[in-house]
Amino acid sequence: AVSEGTDIILSWLIPGNETENSQHEENQIIDHEREENKTRIKSTEDENNRDLTGYRVYKNDVQIAFINNYLTTSYTDQHQPEDEYSYYVTALYTEGESEPSEVLVYNHILPAPQNLVASETPNHLHVLLTWNAPETIEPVTCYRVYLNDGLLAEVTLMAYLHTNAPPGTLVYQVTAVYEDLESGAATAIIEHSDAFNPIIPVKTELMANYPNPFNPDTSIGFALKTSGEVVIQIFNLKGEKVKKLVNNYLEAGFHNVIWDGCDENKSPVSSGIYLYQMKTEAYSSTRKMMLMK
Repeated sequence: AVSEGTDIILSWLIPGNETENSQHEENQIIDHEREENKTRIKSTEDENNRDLTGYRVYKNDVQIAFINNYLTTSYTDQHQPEDEYSYYVTALYTEGESEPSEVLVYNHILPAPQNLVASETPNHLHVLLTWNAPETIEPVTCYRVYLNDGLLAEVTLMAYLHTNAPPGTLVYQVTAVYEDLESGAATAIIEHSDAFNPIIPVKTELMANYPNPFNPDTSIGFALKTSGEVVIQIFNLKGEKVKKLVNNYLEAGFHNVIWDGCDENKSPVSSGIYLYQMKTEAYSSTRKMMLMK
């Protein structure tokens, strides 16, 4: 058996294709135990004289499939939750059903997110989580983010910003959801510092947005060495203003703002490259970002 996403794929050999060695061993057993095994021998001889027509597949002692073509030697048990299952297969002949095959005990594990990383934002207010997609071609419906075993959020991006995270030891877990099934969790532990003792930046700076490319929203971080008026705006490549995100007085420290991919009229903008610009009394910087739908 092998797992492919949420599916379990079983395969087996057509009965009756023994090698000469296995046939020789069987003959030796028959010679030494003929009297004790008359019933089994007769059953085997009768089975060899019947036509093979198909198979029955059993899971946890319950039939789950009937296969009416003996050349079909595989079966896919679709969309199964994580658990331990026992499988066996019987051969169907024109005159009856064979004894079960050897029981296969299989531990089915759904593909989970990989490489979960938790990191503090520079202002010590938030925790940013990032991870990689599970190793599967099966579509992921969403990801569930947990904090200390409690559900925090459901997201479709492979990133989550936990705003105003509490100080202390934080245990984050992220699972992948496949329709109604949920994988095991990737885990990251972080010691989150006290957000009420902010660090003053050594310089004023516009930082790279995250994620980039993004859809539908992205976080833009910036640092202020001194307090003052700040303006942050979005422009298209023609230089036309799309939206003003920040236009007020801010204290010195680390900050971030979210752009939701909409213009001033709250209408979603099209895919493409956009510019985001930050201006203070003594600082100006422009960077690029890509919206990809």
